Amino acid sequence: MSEEIGATQQRTNTLKLKSFQNTKPVQKTTSTQNTEQPQTARTAKEVLTRNLNEQTNKLNTLLDGIAHSSNIIKTTNTRLDGIQMLLETAKKLTETAVTDFQNGTADTNKYAQEFSDILVQINNLAQKIENSEENLLQGGSLTTILHTGPYNTITTQGALLDTSSLGLENADLTSENGIKDFLGNIQTALQNTYSFRASLNGAQTKISDQLNFTQGALDTYKTSTSQKNSESSADEAANLLALQTRHILSSNANIPLASESQQGILRLF
Repeated sequence: MSEEIGATQQRTNTLKLKSFQNTKPVQKTTSTQNTEQPQTARTAKEVLTRNLNEQTNKLNTLLDGIAHSSNIIKTTNTRLDGIQMLLETAKKLTETAVTDFQNGTADTNKYAQEFSDILVQINNLAQKIENSEENLLQGGSLTTILHTGPYNTITTQGALLDTSSLGLENADLTSENGIKDFLGNIQTALQNTYSFRASLNGAQTKISDQLNFTQGALDTYKTSTSQKNSESSADEAANLLALQTRHILSSNANIPLASESQQGILRLF
């Protein structure tokens, strides 16, 4: 009887040993989960940083093009000021010449010299603008990319404002009728410059507004990228970007082209 009890006890111990050997070690999942969470946060931050850098580069490219167009139009406006002043001077001289002819005191040699000097100066102002392929005073055109969305360009059409195109060449300055005809040509030339000025100012307003808006968006991206590095999570950085974007929208609510060009910029966000 005692032998049977001993055999039973031995079998029980053997089964316990096998059960212990087959038991798998318990995995510490808590430690793994803790390491995965920081890794996920780092990945999100890296993606956000990369996206911010990409959009900043896009905005920089847009800004360079818009600034170039703005400078071209400003230079054109400055030269147009000079052309209009010269035409106004020529107008006064012709009016004086008409009176001189009527009074019998006309000096045709004097008129020829004065008008020749004025025409040379007008042509100098209408010549090719330095360091630029666009010359809006010689009938050229300027295309500006305003944003990345549809209908994203504006084309500024120039005008022919050299003396030949304005009809100021080969004037007859030897008679009263010739002087009167020349006066009529000058008045027409002035009207052409006024019309071109209105068109140029309209383009300048749109381009300047978009320049300011794009600069604001670019500043937002730069600030967001800088402050993101000090934020505790990618979510906080994203929230900062959204907040600053809304600020740009509210501060530019009165810009006329917000429905198109500004929305094109905001597609980058």
